[in-house]
Amino acid sequence: MTIQQKVRLMIMLLVGLMMSFDVMAEESSNKLSMPTLFADHMLLQRDIPCHIWGWGRPGTAVSVAFNGQNQQTTVAADGNWSLKLDAMDALSTGSELVVKDDRSELSFSNVVVGDIWICSGQSNMGVGVDRLKGVAPELWEDIVETTDYPNVRYMNVKEVKSPFEENRDISVQVDWTALTKDVDLSRLRPSGIGFIFATRLHRELDIPVAFIQSAIGSSAIETWTSREALMSSEEGKLIIDTWAKVQNNYSDERLKEYVDAEIREAQARGDDKQASKMKDPRHWPKEPIASRLHPCSAFNGMIAPLTKMSIKGVIWDQGEANTNRAWQYRELLPLMISDWRKHWEQGNGSAAKTLPFYQVQIQDWRQPLDRSQRPPSSGDACAEIRDAQRYAAEITENCEIVCTIDHREGGDTHPLLKNIPGERLAAVALARTYGKQIQWRGPSFKSAEVKDGQIQITFDGLGKGLMVGERSGHMVQGTAVDQALDYFAIAGADMKYVWAHARIDGDQVLVWNDAIKDPRYVRYAWEANPKGCNLYNKDGWPATPFRTDELPYKTRDKNKPLEESDWYSQH
Repeated sequence: MTIQQKVRLMIMLLVGLMMSFDVMAEESSNKLSMPTLFADHMLLQRDIPCHIWGWGRPGTAVSVAFNGQNQQTTVAADGNWSLKLDAMDALSTGSELVVKDDRSELSFSNVVVGDIWICSGQSNMGVGVDRLKGVAPELWEDIVETTDYPNVRYMNVKEVKSPFEENRDISVQVDWTALTKDVDLSRLRPSGIGFIFATRLHRELDIPVAFIQSAIGSSAIETWTSREALMSSEEGKLIIDTWAKVQNNYSDERLKEYVDAEIREAQARGDDKQASKMKDPRHWPKEPIASRLHPCSAFNGMIAPLTKMSIKGVIWDQGEANTNRAWQYRELLPLMISDWRKHWEQGNGSAAKTLPFYQVQIQDWRQPLDRSQRPPSSGDACAEIRDAQRYAAEITENCEIVCTIDHREGGDTHPLLKNIPGERLAAVALARTYGKQIQWRGPSFKSAEVKDGQIQITFDGLGKGLMVGERSGHMVQGTAVDQALDYFAIAGADMKYVWAHARIDGDQVLVWNDAIKDPRYVRYAWEANPKGCNLYNKDGWPATPFRTDELPYKTRDKNKPLEESDWYSQH
């Protein structure tokens, strides 16, 4: 064989090999497949038509069989297919979900039917239930001993950053898991809030319940919102534009200048450890586009792929990352809720317009105020973000907050007693979503009236009536204590607040200070960590911090998520 013949033969073999690869790739892309959400031990949503979807060879018939139903559809020209199973009652017996086309079959075992709740937000939603063992060992031991919930299902979505495109599928940190007695909670580490919430619902309702954890530490709310929604809002546009400018200003040269300067400064002050750390590229600021704070990134990677799934509702714990932009949060939180509901019409149909959305109001945070150092209620961004959360719940249908101002773990950013928000969120869901006749909130401000030198405050959420209370240990509810009401402040027309006396008078609270002859305004627990605030109802629920004035937030003019000129030192 001549060299020329050998060359021709090699070319023919390469062409044949490339053609076979093309055929294989085409067959693979046309192969019947489904999102990662569909797996053994999964849970399907009850009571509404249940959306099932996937991909396959255009024109191919696909059938879905489950629980006595057999539905069929055809793969569209773009390779997508979807259908809906008829609404089903709860099903506690694990059954098989079978999906077929003319060439292959997918089957998923131990599938049940019940309610699915999305658990999202930042790091406090991600704190594992196992962290209870360090702060409440008795409660932890009880959880470990009693956990045998084959019909409580759990999935954890892996952190994925996708700043510009909505992913069609999720990545999974923990695949669908049935929380049986064989599960090691210390290794699994499911969301503490989600675990307590879901197991309480399961016990009360006697139906299968699933919680899907999709949370990122330190994430801001714009990270969880779609680009379309942000661009529909002036505040959202500002955020998008700011990040675009930061990205345009980024360069490898400027990064090197920053790193070199950091190393020199560390060496100059004798900090060899920091200098050595900054020589490691793993500790350099990431490019803006790769940041977990980038607008839309978490939505595209961790929420959009879920929105075709039929679900029951959402629980949310986030706000700390937006504290310094609390006024802006008044617009961004309702915007995000509306955005999610719009997208979830794919999975829930028109019912998504009022999809339950229950949020944790941020807890007592940072060190308590030294009352001798500054006037009371002089303004704090933490108080403002709580008020923004309250406002969003007030103007948004089927949205509620749970107050955790009495968490009392030393102002820690990550309090570990997640049974408190978990149980309180469950009570909200049981009352508001499932119609249980139970108390689900504490006193919340309704109205104020000036009378005889005092201000009379009237409340919603009275329950069995008002009391001076205190929560201790890992108890979820407060109990009555023999103390005076604390952390009320009062002001006249000059808006200069001073500490006030306060007492319960039937279903009202009377607030006064003899030095304020013409009182106008009251604030309660208006600080980052109002240690000592103690107004409860007799059901043990704490009163939500409030104010009666309408002074502009001190964060009103703070609406940029970062400074355009100095990405490196900020990250």
